[in-house]
Amino acid sequence: MDNNADHPAPAVNFQDATAQVEAYLQTLAPTTSTLYFDHFKMLEIPATPLLAQFTNIQSITAAKCGLTSLANLPSKATLQSLYLEGNALSGSALEALRDCHSLRQLHLPDNLFDSADDFRPIRNLPLDVLDVGYNPITRSSSCQEALELLFPNTDIQVTGHLVQEDSSSDEESELYVSDTEFEEESTKDSEEMAAAVKALEEDPDWEMDHVSNSCSEDSADLEM
Repeated sequence: MDNNADHPAPAVNFQDATAQVEAYLQTLAPTTSTLYFDHFKMLEIPATPLLAQFTNIQSITAAKCGLTSLANLPSKATLQSLYLEGNALSGSALEALRDCHSLRQLHLPDNLFDSADDFRPIRNLPLDVLDVGYNPITRSSSCQEALELLFPNTDIQVTGHLVQEDSSSDEESELYVSDTEFEEESTKDSEEMAAAVKALEEDPDWEMDHVSNSCSEDSADLEM
């Protein structure tokens, strides 16, 4: 049982990140397996003596904190999941994860990674999932292919892909043409209907003659 479930991160915003983290950690049992740092304002997780006492951390969530570094992560040997959405991580930030040999899930959406080379430091980790959605790297049409070469056994997630494929403009053009043709057909049908009504008003026998002629034309088509 995760003792952290009843102790979400405090909503109070401390000016000192260290004091904020310490206040939160004091609410937890040392055996807790999950840490929640969402919305804590810090460039990196502060290295505190209290944090070092947590030696069985399996999951860390630190969304929208403003992180630029992953230094001081506790319990790297047991860490299995990292959720780091909406930070400012980029470049060599992933160097800090080299020793996370149990890491299976790494979620990095909405950060600043702009190259597949940023992920080379962690290419030997046993990742099942790597989520890089809404990063600048997703502007490249080769993003997924490049990452799959580095992580052939990993589920690469690039949701929020910003690339506009050429086929999209073609589809829009085809759709526009289809709509135009539909409007032209509708206009033609309306004009024919108006002409038929006018002819019927002028000559009551027109309808029978018209139906007879149409039946004759249909019969001729069938014989052919």
